[in-house]
Amino acid sequence: MRRRLLLPFVLLLLAGVAEARLGGGHSYGGGGGGGGGGGGSSHGGGSRSSGSGRGRRLDLPAPVWFAIAIVVVTVWYFKKAEREGAATQAPPRRSPNPPQGPLLRRRDPAFSMPLFLDFVQLLHARFHVLRGTRDMKALSPYVAGTLLERAVQATPPGVREVKDVLVASSRVGQVQFGTSTRIPVIFTSNVTESDGVKETRWFLKERWVLSRATGVTSKPPEAMASLDCPSCGSSSEPRPDGSCAHCGQTVRNGQFHWFVTEISVISRVPARPPEISGGEEEGTDLATLVSPTLGADLRAFCTRHPDFDRAAFGAFARSTFLALQDAWSRQDWEAVRPLETDALFSTHRYWMEQYRSAGLRNVLGEIAIRGVTTVKVEVDAYYEALTVRIHADGLDYTMNREGRIVGGSNSRRRRFSEYWTFIRRIGHAAGSKAPEGGCPGCGAPLKLSMAGICEYCQAKVTSGEFGWVLSSIEQDEEYGG
Repeated sequence: MRRRLLLPFVLLLLAGVAEARLGGGHSYGGGGGGGGGGGGSSHGGGSRSSGSGRGRRLDLPAPVWFAIAIVVVTVWYFKKAEREGAATQAPPRRSPNPPQGPLLRRRDPAFSMPLFLDFVQLLHARFHVLRGTRDMKALSPYVAGTLLERAVQATPPGVREVKDVLVASSRVGQVQFGTSTRIPVIFTSNVTESDGVKETRWFLKERWVLSRATGVTSKPPEAMASLDCPSCGSSSEPRPDGSCAHCGQTVRNGQFHWFVTEISVISRVPARPPEISGGEEEGTDLATLVSPTLGADLRAFCTRHPDFDRAAFGAFARSTFLALQDAWSRQDWEAVRPLETDALFSTHRYWMEQYRSAGLRNVLGEIAIRGVTTVKVEVDAYYEALTVRIHADGLDYTMNREGRIVGGSNSRRRRFSEYWTFIRRIGHAAGSKAPEGGCPGCGAPLKLSMAGICEYCQAKVTSGEFGWVLSSIEQDEEYGG
């Protein structure tokens, strides 16, 4: 309670710090790199500014200096007590959110959460790109007309283009059933708006509600990966009245597919450059969120796959974790292209480019994994997913072009943990190891395009067709189960 009373004074004196790390331990909204495709942390970081008064003595009355000294000493005392108490107190207990996937599959056995999230992220990105053109009729089969009009009106007049839409996370809320099925989704994303001369990057947080008529079932993977006509699958752009130019059907209100009925902007603030300062992790000591049905789900999974080796999968998760930390430190993200889904790879590559363009390199060194805990198993008609919590520690610092450390520490180790989710397609023989040496489809030397496609046989290696791929990284304080 005393700490809460002191907080307003402390905030006047101290600037916050943001972490920098591959999985999003640095602030996504504040400009830190590597927000996960399934969930980047959105806590902000402090910044410092300097003016022309350098070298000038700060002239304050003695009582003010005395008050500042009291606050600083008090803050130090409570931080010290927190650190000492953390070793003896049990981690705070949390309950996982009720899983929404099983609820939806009871009414729609074809529902797949990975496919749904890919679809809504595609729709979200297209929505923002098209509002920059002021011509959004292509989305009329998927988004209410009033929302399209409102988006165009809300776009500043000087904006000529909206690009580089990067979804950091898309979190599904409580599903509602009735005459229609309604799914709320909270997006955190970055978008870049250009007026032709200047580009401004914005951090957005939005709540969308997607609705579908009761009884409508999910479409197959290839249809979920496009925004073609929900009625006939034609790629033709809708007519001005919203009807399909091929089948003539006017698609409205989710009678064939998911349809956006509500969009609320929670926040829209300028995104800052990558943070370079070190800081304490927020959720490392939180209790691990384990699915309440993990035991039964894991037994069922092992029954379907009697050759599944949990130890081998754990080793695979560890090797993937270390490979990604190394690639991030070397700023060589193409080296781990086979290990991530398209969305997550694009997110990480984007943040790496942000560091590179700023003349910075975030180094994650001497990483030691302290534990890998399986927390969730989910299976649908198309995908199997395993989520693990990984505890690790290591060095985390940022260097500039001259090799000087400008943030973090190359001597003090930092503890952290994250939730990593791996997926693979059902119906394909897939072991628990990353592709090594050759393409799993044709055996040729593994050379992938940015889309994750083998340049020899055109197989989509990063879709989970041939083995486990990483689909999301979520911070421990953000993960909901």
